[in-house]
Amino acid sequence: MKKRGCGIIFYNPEKTAVLLFRRDDKDFIPFPNMLDLLGGHIDEGEDPVAAVEREIAEELLDLRTGKPFLLQGHEHFHIYEDERDCEQHIFTCEVNFDIPDVNLLEGQELIWLTKKEIENGTKLAFGFEEIIKKFFIETTL
Repeated sequence: MKKRGCGIIFYNPEKTAVLLFRRDDKDFIPFPNMLDLLGGHIDEGEDPVAAVEREIAEELLDLRTGKPFLLQGHEHFHIYEDERDCEQHIFTCEVNFDIPDVNLLEGQELIWLTKKEIENGTKLAFGFEEIIKKFFIETTL
């Protein structure tokens, strides 16, 4: 069975930026220490929408509520075949929080990356810079 994953492009139109995280720096994981979209694997029999909601709740703690981050207002953006031949379901979600409002539970740190930084050649894990470039082209940020 083909591997499937999900990711979300959190974006803030005021910053003209997307929220990424820096992966752990461990030799046994793919793309150690690289920037990546929040998300993860879609379990067998799991719907991509349910998977991205679960993954974000597992990866972010909303410090404003003290609870796992509740993903709301997200939309399916694109199905992307990554460089490892994994079918990635990419979602988008406009957000108005800042990094101190959430706690990253997996990975090293959260980073807002601007449209200009993506255009200047920032490389992301799984080749996700291409899907983010597509997002910036197709949206009015």
